[in-house]
Amino acid sequence: MAEFVYSAWFTDVNAHPDDQDREWVVCFVIDASSAKQAQDWGDTLSRDRVARLPKDRFARSTVELKRDVRAVTDWSSVPRIRSGQLASDPEIGW
Repeated sequence: MAEFVYSAWFTDVNAHPDDQDREWVVCFVIDASSAKQAQDWGDTLSRDRVARLPKDRFARSTVELKRDVRAVTDWSSVPRIRSGQLASDPEIGW
């Protein structure tokens, strides 16, 4: 297993097009056997979220190995889940 940083961008369809908060991102770490597995699981969770909260639209996602992310020095507040884990909204942080 490896740790991947999953980032998903959402669009608040109710927000005004000029609202700087219309598009927002969530990031969390997924323990998975591959980048594809991490992205597939993150996308599943993201799509489940928009199915429950239709004011947001899932726009896109990316994954990268956690060890390659240099912009973050303190990972203690970044949520971490396992691939296949049905994490709650508070666990993910959206």
